[in-house]
Amino acid sequence: MTEKLNEFLGSETEVIYGSLNPPRKNTNDEMIDTIVQDGKIKDGSEYGKHVKVIESTSQAGNQVFYLYEKVGAVFATSKEENKDLVLQGEMSLGGQDKFVQGYKKLNENGEEWISLSIYPKRDGSN
Repeated sequence: MTEKLNEFLGSETEVIYGSLNPPRKNTNDEMIDTIVQDGKIKDGSEYGKHVKVIESTSQAGNQVFYLYEKVGAVFATSKEENKDLVLQGEMSLGGQDKFVQGYKKLNENGEEWISLSIYPKRDGSN
């Protein structure tokens, strides 16, 4: 898989890695982060910037509200080609268009998480 990707992207391609994990929970097994507002910021672009306000608890135990901006979208993939490839899509990172793939993984406790690989988007790639 990596060889085919390098052949497609080129050997000098910088890959950025990340991860997606299940949402954090408190000791009562309740979600720590909750979406409390959803909206748009009018920035002069055609559609504006899509934002969400997340209510959370800081590590010190204080209530905090985080503002998140939509940077892209990923979609579930067909399991036929690669059963571990579960997400695929596009995002903007640092003002550059990127291609995103997410692979299902298991940690040492058998819990699922998603490993992200983020590549420069090539002209004509979907």
